[in-house]
Amino acid sequence: MKPSRGNIARRIISAYLSLGLTVVFVAVISVLIIAYTRQKLITEVHQRYEVALLSAHIRSEALLLSNAIQRYILEEVENDEAERKAINEQIILLEELLKEAADRVNPENVEESLAIGAIRQLLVAFNVQSKKVLNTADAEGGYGLETRRQMEILLRHYQPALIEALEDFEILEHKSADQTLGQAEAVARGIAIILSAVSLLALAFVASMSFWLSRRFIIPLTTLTENVRMHPDVSMNTPIEINTNDEMGALARALNLMKTEIKETRYKLEQYAETLEAKVEERTLELKMLAITDPLTGIYNRGHFFSLAGQILLEAKRMNFPFSVAIIDIDHFKNVNDKFGHVAGDYALKQATATMQAQIRQMDVLGRYGGEEFVLALPAVSSEEALLIGQRIVTAVREIQMIHEGRSFGITLSCGIASYNYENENLESILMRADKALYAAKEQGRDRVVGQYSNNTQGDIMIEYSSAELMIVNAARLLRDGDVVFVGVGQPNLACNLAKRTHAPNLVMIYEAGVIGAEPERLPLSIGDPTLVSGSLSVVSMYDIFSNYLQRGNVDVGFMGGAQIDKFGNINATVIGKYDAPKVRLPGSGGSQEIAAWANRCYIMTPHQKRRFPERCDFRTSVGALDGGGERQQIGLRGRGMEAVVTDIGILEPDENGELMLTALHPGKTVDEAKTNTGWDLKVAAQVRTTEFVTEKELQILREELDPTGIYLKGGG
Repeated sequence: MKPSRGNIARRIISAYLSLGLTVVFVAVISVLIIAYTRQKLITEVHQRYEVALLSAHIRSEALLLSNAIQRYILEEVENDEAERKAINEQIILLEELLKEAADRVNPENVEESLAIGAIRQLLVAFNVQSKKVLNTADAEGGYGLETRRQMEILLRHYQPALIEALEDFEILEHKSADQTLGQAEAVARGIAIILSAVSLLALAFVASMSFWLSRRFIIPLTTLTENVRMHPDVSMNTPIEINTNDEMGALARALNLMKTEIKETRYKLEQYAETLEAKVEERTLELKMLAITDPLTGIYNRGHFFSLAGQILLEAKRMNFPFSVAIIDIDHFKNVNDKFGHVAGDYALKQATATMQAQIRQMDVLGRYGGEEFVLALPAVSSEEALLIGQRIVTAVREIQMIHEGRSFGITLSCGIASYNYENENLESILMRADKALYAAKEQGRDRVVGQYSNNTQGDIMIEYSSAELMIVNAARLLRDGDVVFVGVGQPNLACNLAKRTHAPNLVMIYEAGVIGAEPERLPLSIGDPTLVSGSLSVVSMYDIFSNYLQRGNVDVGFMGGAQIDKFGNINATVIGKYDAPKVRLPGSGGSQEIAAWANRCYIMTPHQKRRFPERCDFRTSVGALDGGGERQQIGLRGRGMEAVVTDIGILEPDENGELMLTALHPGKTVDEAKTNTGWDLKVAAQVRTTEFVTEKELQILREELDPTGIYLKGGG
């Protein structure tokens, strides 16, 4: 290994030494070239500026010569000979200056040579003309005519031409100097580019050398070192990635092979251990599930349900949340076992369980109470919400069509609901009340839900109500706050007063006797009852009630009681059967014919009996949609006629043709029950809703405030 490391060190030192020498050599050569080129170009620029200055000197001397000649001619000079000598010396100086400029001009520069040649010719001509002027002046003895003419030639021709040539030459020299300076800058930029390129090449060389050294020597050594220093588990799963064909590559391959063999052996041991652990865990889980679940249905058994439900109740008390339970029993389950066998009975239990689970939330707890009884804990669910959940479960199970071994059968459920209502109540007492509610559901005919609650002072109270109370409550819920309602006495009057005391405080009630906005202190027994006048808004004549209010469209709802009603909402309020020998004599039409014709909406309450719902009334005392198809609107009547018929089974409403159809069912009621009690083939809406349960508050107002003696609540009109 030592010779190998020494060889590696020598390679590294040699490579970086070569790199350093190369960089130093390139840098020195580049500096020398830049210095030499810069000095040469600066010298050339200086020479050109000196030639330009020399040209300017010649120009100034030429002007001085012209001035000296003029002074010599025009002024009387004391020493003419000395002045003449000075002028001649000036002429000689111009020639010497021009010669010096010509010597400094680069003969290879054609443009400069031509310019100097032109200046030389102009200067010779200028000097000759200057001498001619002097000679003419000497001959004429002063500033004669010829002297003046020759002087003008000198000043207007030779002098301007010389001066212009000298100025052009100066411009040329400045331009040449600028060009030379630009060339110097270009050369400097070029050298800088070359130097940058050389530097980049050197940098690339350094990078490539570093990469080569790292890949060849440093990385393999680092990889081996890091792998050895790793935690044994990590090192075992991390192969040494050295793929070179030298000693380090061979060492890495040997180590990787050793790791693979060790890892395979360890994996086999771990797999065996995991298999054993999984089997133990599976058996443990099976034992736990057997301890808490019902083996037939797969839901919690009675013991575990009590444990979970007790914890949920404690949490509900701590958080002040509602809590409800339901006890559910399969109706006549013994008959299923006796008729179809115990296997079919087990199948029915499983199907009922699956259906119940589909109707509840994930947080709800369903358990098997024993036999065909189930128990359901509903955290954070009020008594009203629990009743809806129970009804949903009962309805869903009722609709199951079970098929076992080719035989079809169905089952129904009875459900009792109870809710936690006071602090010290425990789970057992809530379940006892739910069990009482279940018993009541069975007593009422099974296949239904009954709820029970506790007021903590009067003991257990069952939420039970008559069919009349059911109709009155659902009719009251149809009314809107602010509606103007034309109402008679009896159950419609109860419904209006209930709505006014619950959700429609601004309801305005109009009575046939002429009372508007009545707020009676007690329930009126007839339309002429004096209690209607007390507290009313106004009292008018019956004529005004019908003509000025009803017929002019000022009545929102016309509310009528029991009668015979056909499929298009037409009403018979006289007799059923022949007029002279009636089967049933009805209360009489009163104002119902006017109300049905002119109110914007009409509601009626009546028990759902086949004799009350014929396909066609024996007499039409009050019109609905007539024979449908818009016939009511064609004869000029207001509204759509009968917009809701509230019965003890559900609610009927007109379709687009005016024919009544079933749109809602009361809890526990069925479509078949409604169709059976209707005298025509009753249409059923695509989505039949379930009406809400009657609440304690609604029953309290009806029973204690409106009809405490039960005149109308017992079923009377």
